Amino acid sequence: MDDPWLSIVGMPDDSAAQLPPASRAAIDAAEVIFGGPRHLDLVDAGKRGQPWPVPFSIDPVLAAVGDRAPQAVYDRVREEMGLNLPLWQQFFIYISNILQGDFGTSVLTSNPVLDDIKRVFPATLELATLAAIIGVILGIPAG
Repeated sequence: MDDPWLSIVGMPDDSAAQLPPASRAAIDAAEVIFGGPRHLDLVDAGKRGQPWPVPFSIDPVLAAVGDRAPQAVYDRVREEMGLNLPLWQQFFIYISNILQGDFGTSVLTSNPVLDDIKRVFPATLELATLAAIIGVILGIPAG
């Protein structure tokens, strides 16, 4: 490869061994790889000799309190979020809250999720409508 600036490689579900040679070469030449922990675990260390680090955390508690928070604060917030409960119980609570119109609080903005949805929905609707109109205008003549 001639020093590509950016290569996008789709990772198969079970192994990086199924990747085509060009994708393997892109991974071997990469200095940075973005992906979730599961997919980064599938990519062998190759020439690096060490596993690929996960560039972000998928832990909502860590996102809320930061990585410098004391363990007691982490545990308290985890309990407040209900993440200490079994998954089936978390799901039941989530569904019952949704049915009552409570979508929770955004970890990213700290606003009620419904308020964030109301704020961005008009732009989403506008974009979807415009895309549909352009699709019809270009699609019908194209057959």
